[in-house]
Amino acid sequence: MTIFSRLFTLFAALPTTKGPPPTSNHTYTLQHIYNSTNFFDKFEFLNLPDPATGLATYVNVSTAQDLGLAGITDGHIFLKADMPHNNPEGKRDSIWVQGREGFDAGTLFIIDMQSMPGNVCGAWSKLSTSQKSTTALAADINIVQTQALQDHNYMSLKTTPPQKCTFAPPQPPQTQNTNASNQELATTQLGTFTPATNCSEPWKGCIVQGIQGDVADGFNNVTAGGGIWAMALEHDGIRIWRFFRKDIPKEISSGSGVVDVRGWSTPSAFFQYRYEDDNCDIFGIFRGQALNFKIDFCGYGFDPGYWNTTGCAAATKYPNCEDFVRENPAVFGTVGWVVNEVRVYGH
Repeated sequence: MTIFSRLFTLFAALPTTKGPPPTSNHTYTLQHIYNSTNFFDKFEFLNLPDPATGLATYVNVSTAQDLGLAGITDGHIFLKADMPHNNPEGKRDSIWVQGREGFDAGTLFIIDMQSMPGNVCGAWSKLSTSQKSTTALAADINIVQTQALQDHNYMSLKTTPPQKCTFAPPQPPQTQNTNASNQELATTQLGTFTPATNCSEPWKGCIVQGIQGDVADGFNNVTAGGGIWAMALEHDGIRIWRFFRKDIPKEISSGSGVVDVRGWSTPSAFFQYRYEDDNCDIFGIFRGQALNFKIDFCGYGFDPGYWNTTGCAAATKYPNCEDFVRENPAVFGTVGWVVNEVRVYGH
């Protein structure tokens, strides 16, 4: 075989998004556990300028621990933002923690949380995966995203221009199959707001809106002990689930080394790939995804219009996000992640 025929064979075997999707394997085997014994070895603190132009100063691990922004308490990992200090002229110290290892399609992330950042005007918290990059435009998957007084999750995908990925339109309302109750899912629950949404639109991407009360204070107050968020990065699409503690599938709560997501409830979001898109190299875009925990303040998501429409202007009596965040440190006491463990499964 000549070198040219070998190269042809190699490139012909590479995955593409053109044509019918490959079959996904929905059974996963445990590969990694990150908990209080190794979390700070397996995750790094990104000491970088805020790419969202917000008021967060992301500090390194030693500074975070010295300031009490990160550590272990009662076996739980806590990650939070500065609250004791009034900073009328400056920014607020915070955390941006990223896994040291990235993962490709065929990965299931399970994040067991005791609690998550609560509803506070000015705060913008994310649990996401992204390629290891310092720019907010890098391809990422927002598993949990909350801002200010928002009482529902915004799950989203962002792809890097010029990639233009579109996803299947919203499906009709479906019943969420949980042990607790049956809830009707909104029509935007399992797709994007509109068909052919441009996932490379800067700062926005494709969005699925969660049900009321699934994040922030709603998540923390439903039941003691929090719950889990899970995200499956697969060849047919990306699925996101949320389970309160009492509803966690037994194969997870038992610590099983093998899980099959086909027996789980309807996902909170399902971004189903469109394989006819010539401009969407989905395998390349979502390659090397590392888990992120992040707390920001203000930024591009808090323009004056948003500050007013969310009720923060009326609630705080401040005309803008920046002044409120700088002058009211004490209100951010509930803005933090408390994590029991992270599990990563693969095929």
